[in-house]
Amino acid sequence: MKSTISVSSGNYGFERNWTLICSTPKVTKKFFLGQDIKVCSRILGMTARDLVNFIGSDDLSNKNTLNKIGLYIAKEIGLNGHNIKKLQPWEISCV
Repeated sequence: MKSTISVSSGNYGFERNWTLICSTPKVTKKFFLGQDIKVCSRILGMTARDLVNFIGSDDLSNKNTLNKIGLYIAKEIGLNGHNIKKLQPWEISCV
């Protein structure tokens, strides 16, 4: 399974919303996660700085960084090619 993050600006301009995109040869699903800071604290149980230190980059314009974050999140919450089919796009959101 391949995983990456899509980043979009929020309504107020200073927050960034993350969407986790998971792909297998048969299916691609998008899971809306929520604001970057909330994803780190509520889903991953760490600060954004901890995630940056673990990934090794804070450049969200770099595809490699987005892929590393996506893989890390998928691994931490136990997503795989079998169970992504059963989840709805909002089920792992931290909103």
